[in-house]
Amino acid sequence: MKDEVTLRQFRYFIAAATTGQFSAAAVAEHVSQSAITNAVRSLERQLKTPLFQRLPHGVALTPQGQVFFHHARHVMDAVNDAMNHASLQPQTVRGVIRVAATYTVLGYY
Repeated sequence: MKDEVTLRQFRYFIAAATTGQFSAAAVAEHVSQSAITNAVRSLERQLKTPLFQRLPHGVALTPQGQVFFHHARHVMDAVNDAMNHASLQPQTVRGVIRVAATYTVLGYY
């Protein structure tokens, strides 16, 4: 297993933390519940700490999970800001261009 963390893992973790259920997070992210479970387990394995307390009807963040949630949310907000920064968006130029030509030049086209 890779030791890299992906933005997808962050997204799935945040969805699980926000909804309080892996199944609801899966619906929100349009993936299977096992995708959410695997992403969270991978994060927990890499961090060597549980991020969620598994409950009979959902999950709750552990104290370590709350700290990680804060940082994960900050990372995702920064990524969204970077992707939506105005100077990185295509600039639209508007206006009218008028082209004039003589009959001699127009004869070649």
